[in-house]
Parts: sequence; structure tokens; C-alpha cells
Amino acid sequence: MEKFRKILDKIVGTISIASYSMMLFVVFLQIFSRVALPSTPSWTEEASRYLMIFIVTFCSGLAIQSKAFVNVDTIFNFLHQRNKKRLQFIINCLLMVFYIFFLYAAIKFFKLGLRETSVTMPVLTMSLVYISMPLMSAEILLYLLFEQLEIIRNLREGA
Repeated sequence: MEKFRKILDKIVGTISIASYSMMLFVVFLQIFSRVALPSTPSWTEEASRYLMIFIVTFCSGLAIQSKAFVNVDTIFNFLHQRNKKRLQFIINCLLMVFYIFFLYAAIKFFKLGLRETSVTMPVLTMSLVYISMPLMSAEILLYLLFEQLEIIRNLREGA
């Protein structure tokens, strides 16, 4: 399981960096064309928006892994370590239920995009953008599962 997680981390990290790099290129192209060229490409604004969506999509699981999401930890501060883990386990279970429903809805939403094309980039079907929602849901579910397994292991060891 640990080997799978490391491979997933590498894939997700690489795609995140690639999306970010492409977005930087597109934004710089837009700025350069506004300053130095007579007209700007119409697709750059929409492309940067879509790339930002993919950055969020692929960084969400990594944010769960590194506990980078904002949370209110007032209750956690009053609990002993073992009870903190139990509460985190319950919260993760609730999040997993939410993301299972979200994944179901996201797949339905993705199917809507199969018939639509982008306004400024007609070669792009919107399903390529809408796939970000099921991907993010599945990625978050996987990382929550990894965290749940770690919590269970820690509770069994008495940590």
C-alpha cells in the first residue's frame, strides 16, 4: 500500500507541476501579447482558468496528506492524543461519505460535457474539463482512505 501511495504522490505531484507550468506559460503569453502584439489570443484566458481547475484538482489529495486544509482545531486541543485520532477517524468517515455522493454526481456532470465544446477552444470538449470533478473526488477518497488506514494502525499500536 505504501508503494502505491508513493507512486500516486509522484503522479499527482508531476501533473500538478505540469499544470502549474502550463498555466504560467499561458499567462505570460497573454501578458506578452497584450504588450507586444497587436492582438491577444482569445483562448488564453479560458485555458488559464481550466489549468487552475486542474491545479486544484491534483493538489487536493496532496493537501489532505500534508494536512494543509484549513480546519478549526479548538475541540482537538482539549482531547488526548488517542481521542484526537478517534475524532479524526469519524470526521474522515463523514468526509468519505460526502465524497462518495460527490463522485456519483460528478460522474453525471462529466457525462453532460461529452456533448459540449469550449467557446473559445472548439477542439476541446468540456468533458476534458468536467473530468476534474470525478478525479478530485476519487483522489480525495484515496488519500482519506490512506489516512484512515494510518489512524487505525496508530490506534492498534496504542499511539
